[in-house]
Amino acid sequence: MVFQVPRQRVAALVDSWATAAQQQACRNAMVASTALARTRAQRIVVEEFLAARLGSRAEVSGSATGALPPRAPEADPLPPTLSQVAD
Repeated sequence: MVFQVPRQRVAALVDSWATAAQQQACRNAMVASTALARTRAQRIVVEEFLAARLGSRAEVSGSATGALPPRAPEADPLPPTLSQVAD
């Protein structure tokens, strides 16, 4: 016994799969972007903290051998959210 699926049903399944795969890829990209932005923001905070701590030590000891180089200021360390982009 051969089971036959109508062509329209197959086409609908393929179309829905493509749409679902694209939506999942977009969700994955958004999650990855959010995680990277959070990591970047955390790294900036840590760098600033260490620069402040090492800077105060350098002032006490009279040398700046352990100080971090100054960072160029960033316009906005976090990417815009979807609601900000839509406005």
